[in-house]
Amino acid sequence: VWERHPDADAYVCLSDQIAVGLKHLLLCRGCSEDECRERIVGCDGSALAREAKIASLSQGLEEVGKSALDRLCILLDQYEGREFTFPQEAEEIPVTVRLVEYY
Repeated sequence: VWERHPDADAYVCLSDQIAVGLKHLLLCRGCSEDECRERIVGCDGSALAREAKIASLSQGLEEVGKSALDRLCILLDQYEGREFTFPQEAEEIPVTVRLVEYY
C-alpha cells in the first residue's frame, strides 16, 4: 500500500509492529518524525507504539480477555461433572476502542 500510495494522508496499520516498520521506511525515505507521527496509526495500543511515539487504536484487549475468561469460568462451572460441549449460540460483547496518542 505504501509503495503504491506514497502520498497518502494516513496509513492505518493492522498492528503496532507494522506501524513501527512503516515509520522506519518513511524515515529512511526522508520523512520527518513529525510527519510520521501525523500519518501513521497502529492498532494495538502497545508499549511498542508508545516507545516509537506512534498513535495507536487501543482495542481494549485486556477488557476482551477478562470478559472471555469470566464467561468461560461461568460456563465451566455450569458443566462441572458432566460431559462438556460448547453452546452453539454466540453473543456480541461491546468493547471500548480509543485512539491513544503517544507524544
